[in-house]
Amino acid sequence: MSSQISGRLLSEEERRIREIEERINRFRQKYGMDFDKFFELVESNIGKLLERGFDLGEVLEDSLVWENLLDKLDELKRKIKS
Repeated sequence: MSSQISGRLLSEEERRIREIEERINRFRQKYGMDFDKFFELVESNIGKLLERGFDLGEVLEDSLVWENLLDKLDELKRKIKS
């Protein structure tokens, strides 16, 4: 019985990982770069993103959401490994 419950939890966590990865990939596609490059631009040269037509508020919100997704993804992957 506990292996069934354990299997369902793992499946649920794996599903959540896939959903988070899909959301992260949408950000990568939207901005055409990975998070490290995006965050570097947000921190030091946000004008380049604005020149590409992105809205300042949207960029700042996406930055927070993207970073939170990456943190959650790491947390879930660590949980599965343990």
